[in-house]
Amino acid sequence: MSRSRRIALAAVCTALALLLSYVESLFPLPVPVPGVKLGLANTVVLVLLLKEDRLSAFFVSVVRVMLSAALFSGFSGFLYALSGSLVSFFIMLSALRVSRLGSVGVSVLGGVSHSLAQLCVAVLVTHTPQLFSYAGVLMAAGTASGVLTGLIAGAVAKLLPGFTGMKKE
Repeated sequence: MSRSRRIALAAVCTALALLLSYVESLFPLPVPVPGVKLGLANTVVLVLLLKEDRLSAFFVSVVRVMLSAALFSGFSGFLYALSGSLVSFFIMLSALRVSRLGSVGVSVLGGVSHSLAQLCVAVLVTHTPQLFSYAGVLMAAGTASGVLTGLIAGAVAKLLPGFTGMKKE
């Protein structure tokens, strides 16, 4: 893929991820822990990872977080979102490289690690280790959102041209 094509693809994917993130913020989930989301923007990142476009996936992950923070959540939202996005990105990338997990398994690892990374940042920022009591709820939410986004990303990736398929679904 040419450099200009890759840049254009990354820009379109970033815009789509930002749009999904915004739409998702309009419908908060009724859970006892603030900030729990489905992570629909992560489907875009996961599709790029499944298509083996790691550089674009990383770009979309980081730039979407920066734009979301600038437009919607400010610096504190940026800290939480960036930590979750970076940790989940590298966990999903590693899982794709070393395991035979399908899109759902990789996405569940990403969802759980995203939630736990944000929880760790919250504990560090607030100096409140009692927040770890929310770990169970966050892991359940990360698992549920990971299943949903993994199913969506796997289906979308299969529809795109040039997809070779996962080793195991």
